[in-house]
Amino acid sequence: MYARVTTTQARLGKNIDEQRRLIEEELLPLMQQQAGFRGYLGLADPAAGKFIGISLWDSEGDNFDFGSQRLAQEVSARFQPLVMPGMGGAEGLQVVLNALQPKA
Repeated sequence: MYARVTTTQARLGKNIDEQRRLIEEELLPLMQQQAGFRGYLGLADPAAGKFIGISLWDSEGDNFDFGSQRLAQEVSARFQPLVMPGMGGAEGLQVVLNALQPKA
């Protein structure tokens, strides 16, 4: 399994709730349609305006490529007014330990 870890910092005057809503309502449905999608975790420090998104994928090849899909590019462009440029980034990592509990 692989993970794409994305870190953002909210712009001054913005909060992580706006990012969370955009992810939940627009980006997550796009990811859920992709082959190999396994899940998503959103982590936040609201006081600091920091948001970390972790999407999980079956393989490195399944990893959702934000640069290659027009709809994802449009959603990504909507993040620009919400986050600080150059304060964060994204990387792909192999999952070497998974202790998440499946839903009963």
